[in-house]
Amino acid sequence: MLGLTPKTIFAFFVLMFLKGSIAMASDFGYVDLKPFINPKSYFIETDTGRVWLEQEEGHIHTIVEISPQFPGGTEALMGFIQSNRRMRHGSAIPQGTVFVTFVVERDGSLSNTRILRGIDPLPEIGADAEAIRLVESMPNWIPGKTRNQVVRTQFNLPIRFTIAG
Repeated sequence: MLGLTPKTIFAFFVLMFLKGSIAMASDFGYVDLKPFINPKSYFIETDTGRVWLEQEEGHIHTIVEISPQFPGGTEALMGFIQSNRRMRHGSAIPQGTVFVTFVVERDGSLSNTRILRGIDPLPEIGADAEAIRLVESMPNWIPGKTRNQVVRTQFNLPIRFTIAG
C-alpha cells in the first residue's frame, strides 16, 4: 500500500473533477464521482463536510448572496434614469415597462445588454432603444458577491416609460 489516506484520495478526486473528469482510475479500481456531486450547488458532499468547487472563469451567476448595486443605491439609479432619459414627447410614443437584462462584470462594468421584454413595435428607435442607451451609459456598478468572492452577475432592470401630462 502507498499509505494514501481517504482525504488524499478524495483530494485526487476533486482535482480530477476540476480538470474535467468525473471518474478516476487508481490502484483501487475505477471510481465514479457522479454520486458525490451536487450539480445545483457546486459542491461535493463528503463525510467531513462540503468541498466547494470553483466556477469557470466566464460563468455568469443569476443568483448571488449580495446583488450588484448601482452606486448610491436604488434612489440614485432612479434619479439617473429620470435625468438621463431622452424621449420625444407625443402620442405615438408607447407607454409601459421595458425589461432590460445585462451582466455586471467583476470590475463593475456592464456588458451583454439586451431587451427581455419590450413595448415598441419599432425597437430600433423608440423606448426599447432608449432603455438600452440608458443602461449602456450608466457608470460602473458595485459587483455582486457569492461566498465573499466578486462574481459576474446577470441583472434584470425594469424601466418605466410614461407620458407626463
